[in-house]
Amino acid sequence: MPKQDYIMRMLEQLQGVLPYILDMVKSGNYQEAHAMIDQVFRELIGLGGDGLIRLTDEDILRELKADATVAWEDKAFFLATLLKEDADIYEEQEQEEKSVPRYNTAVLLLIHIALHDLDKTEDYINSVTEITTILEEYELDAKTYAMLMRYYEAIGDYAKVEDILYEWLDAEPEFVAPDGPNPAELGVAFYERLLQKSDVELAQGNLPREEVESALQELME
Repeated sequence: MPKQDYIMRMLEQLQGVLPYILDMVKSGNYQEAHAMIDQVFRELIGLGGDGLIRLTDEDILRELKADATVAWEDKAFFLATLLKEDADIYEEQEQEEKSVPRYNTAVLLLIHIALHDLDKTEDYINSVTEITTILEEYELDAKTYAMLMRYYEAIGDYAKVEDILYEWLDAEPEFVAPDGPNPAELGVAFYERLLQKSDVELAQGNLPREEVESALQELME
């Protein structure tokens, strides 16, 4: 069977895979559920879950785009969905060291898909919101904070961008990489872009002009 046909069949079977996994979890068969998910990962990208999360999101996307016979967005959404399911199981097992990296990789993949075609953002916004809510309990790396800011600005939720910015600013120093994106600099650029928007647009994004001007002044002091 040609590779593209095989991958398409895998994508079509996603709705069938998830119920099996959920049934295993309900029965407490966590290891079997992880094993099934790992098998799917290996068939699609040649790595199990632990290997997959050691890759950067750019590396994963590069691998998915190498075979253009199947849309990379479909494959990325498939991976993100299974990564989230795997993370949910590890979260239930109270294994944060395994769940958080999986949630993190999943949300980055979803953001890449959404930013690629903002007209289809509604297809992914619930998944991004669900994972972001879970990750609010944890301090994230600079890359993830920056990508979340970029995503929520793109969909016009300016108040959410501000929430993420200040969460990042309040993070421990080791979560602000000296050679990576700088939260204060990104914050200043964000507020300066907002000042170019109309009052109506700012109101729709739940961040009035007065708050934008005040926050910008605070960051520049």
